[in-house]
Amino acid sequence: MYLPGVMTMPTQNVLIDRAAEVVGKNRSDFMLETACREAEAILLDRRFFALEDEKFKQFLALLDAPPGANEELRTLLMTCENCGFTPSPIAPMTLLVAVADAEAIFGL
Repeated sequence: MYLPGVMTMPTQNVLIDRAAEVVGKNRSDFMLETACREAEAILLDRRFFALEDEKFKQFLALLDAPPGANEELRTLLMTCENCGFTPSPIAPMTLLVAVADAEAIFGL
């Protein structure tokens, strides 16, 4: 199999095709979705923050502080009709509020 910039071995083709078949996808869709999912996980898993002492203290304070109330976000998360899952009323808000606060303070 050849995709632009991607060469695979026959054993890799078999593995990819078997996995794609299990989830009901063709090879191209499977590879694209899997690559995008992995890319997103890698980008979200960045754990190193180089901050000066004062900024690091602010960052820790944000992580320790409870999230502020955000009714618009709560409504959005609780009325997600096409999400394919039952949204949690607490966890997504905590993460989104913390990320928004960190972006505002640290310019992330």
